[in-house]
Amino acid sequence: MKPVVFLDLFNALDLRVGTILSISDYADGMVQLELQFDGFTRRFSLAWESLRPDVHELLGKQAIAVLNIPGHIPEESGRLLEIGRAEQWMPILVVPEHPIPEGARVE
Repeated sequence: MKPVVFLDLFNALDLRVGTILSISDYADGMVQLELQFDGFTRRFSLAWESLRPDVHELLGKQAIAVLNIPGHIPEESGRLLEIGRAEQWMPILVVPEHPIPEGARVE
């Protein structure tokens, strides 16, 4: 297990729901997803090419992102919440149970 994080630190994270607008191949086996939030978009790179055969099935779905942390590559900020990649399983995104407004905050 990882160490306990105090509630103030958790509350400092900007966790929001966005809708996947586009998916494209990037570099070195990475794919890039562009998500729409409430009034702005953000791009996220994921090292999924060899682990997830059809990432394009995610187009139009919602996902949860942390917007105020460094990205996987220097020119990006933020990360999508994902399950399975660290264990070398087919990675999946953390998603809301039902569609909700873009930009909704996660608490």
